[in-house]
Amino acid sequence: MKSWKHALLIISLLLFSACGSGGGNTIQIGSARPSTNYYSIAETIAEIGANKNPNVTFEVAESSGSEENIRNVSSGRIQFGIAQADVLYDAVNAEGLFEDEPKMNHLRAVAGLYPEAIQIITRKDREMYTVPGLWGATIGVGDSHSGTEQNAFFILRAANLNENLVTTQNLSVSDACQALKDGAIDAFFYTSGAPSALIEELANEIEISLIPIDGELLNVLLEEHPYFEEYVIPSGTYVGQNEDIQTISIESVLITSDQESDETVQQFTEDLFANRKQIEDSIKLQFTFDEPTAVNHIPVPFHNGAKAYYQSKGIDVQ
Repeated sequence: MKSWKHALLIISLLLFSACGSGGGNTIQIGSARPSTNYYSIAETIAEIGANKNPNVTFEVAESSGSEENIRNVSSGRIQFGIAQADVLYDAVNAEGLFEDEPKMNHLRAVAGLYPEAIQIITRKDREMYTVPGLWGATIGVGDSHSGTEQNAFFILRAANLNENLVTTQNLSVSDACQALKDGAIDAFFYTSGAPSALIEELANEIEISLIPIDGELLNVLLEEHPYFEEYVIPSGTYVGQNEDIQTISIESVLITSDQESDETVQQFTEDLFANRKQIEDSIKLQFTFDEPTAVNHIPVPFHNGAKAYYQSKGIDVQ
């Protein structure tokens, strides 16, 4: 087998040429905005890659999140990216944000990373306790074309809150936190691992509440969206949160395309799991990054290189 260094050099040269950057040995990993879990875990993945091959530059590509990362991986602008499983499902089935577009059948999974909880944050003094109770509110729904935005509109529609009943604003999570502090919005959605550092900081500055997704609304969403799962944000996750909060979660997935070499992706996957503690410590979440959990709830086929690695561990994947 060729060395990891040689394999990365080959793939970085091919990919960099394909995305028309003009030269250099660079591999880019699509993330999200700084201070988010996507950005932190992408930095760690880049660090692992750089430690294995100092002759290749690994860069974190800041983005608005899942949709942008999917489009950039699909087009060859970047080589790897992180995306929500439900947005991936839409990309390969030409649904949702990708309706009326060709199916992105060349997207491939490398590993499931961790569950992302849909969190609806409001000011405690707004006294909003349910999703239908957001009637008349001004709500932050994440960056435009982000996974958070898609989740927010799924949930609002399922609660029969159309554009005439709520006012929505596209805000990054940091901007949404500031807007909530300033009283410019009543609540905001954020799809992220819990706890989120930004929401922790917010909870230390103002009294917040989390709005649950439960009851019939929960059942409707689980039935309509195959990659939603039940999830509980435990009591005490945030300052002032004195009870468990029922919600839903989506798996975050490290993706690539079928244009990447089998050898490179197999070695890359092996190195990620060899450094699993570094992955787990990169974000402030309690999660397990191991081979059995990394292959669950993934809506796209695994890259042949990743598949070969999992099979070497006795795990069969699609």
